[in-house]
Amino acid sequence: MAVLQVPGGELYYEIEGDGVPVVLVHGHALDARMWDDQVPALTDIARVVRYDARGFGRSTRDADTSYSHAADLWLLLDHLGIEQAALVGMSMGGRTAVAATLVAPGRVLAPVLPDALLEGVPWDSESKRSMQAIREPLQAGDLAGAKAAWFDHGFFAPAKRNPDVARRLAEMLDDYSGVNWTSPDPHAPRPAASSFWARSPRRRPSSSPSGTSRASATCPTSWPTGSPARARSRCPASATW
Repeated sequence: MAVLQVPGGELYYEIEGDGVPVVLVHGHALDARMWDDQVPALTDIARVVRYDARGFGRSTRDADTSYSHAADLWLLLDHLGIEQAALVGMSMGGRTAVAATLVAPGRVLAPVLPDALLEGVPWDSESKRSMQAIREPLQAGDLAGAKAAWFDHGFFAPAKRNPDVARRLAEMLDDYSGVNWTSPDPHAPRPAASSFWARSPRRRPSSSPSGTSRASATCPTSWPTGSPARARSRCPASATW
């Protein structure tokens, strides 16, 4: 188990593989285990970093220290000696990847944003109803009920058709401390997604996880020094982000 101490908390992380650095950032109330199926497909061509965001999974945070998930991402990569990486963020993780790109665009080989939560973009009506369904048990002090309401959200439905995936999702939700729901979150203000698209007009988020191919998740427009030939050979010459 690897843990990075950061001001006001600690970050659990895992790193494996050899090749282009790829960072996997998980969704809300989940943790790095959500990438268990993807990591083996990437490690022969990529140096894969996955971690639990502050306050999720095995990572912790205190109640007072200001922080940002984007800054934590860069603190982790600095600790690992990684200057540039492709950032793959799903849902809440997509918001983190966008914010990290705005903080240090020169360090991002490519942003990959399947089903990303984008700051400043209105929520759909189903998600609004689901958030209200979470608030009601939380107001009654029922954290387990709030987790159950979150798991009932429609965007989990396709994954829950697979019994093994449903079991693993339930395990991650069960392990979630709920700290972001039950106490004030000292996260710093987040930049609006509109500034990201304004800077990078060619970059657009995938509409769903199934819209992200293996090539698009590992093939940057430029390659860092030392990238293995086997990684380059698997990427189309016209790969764009």
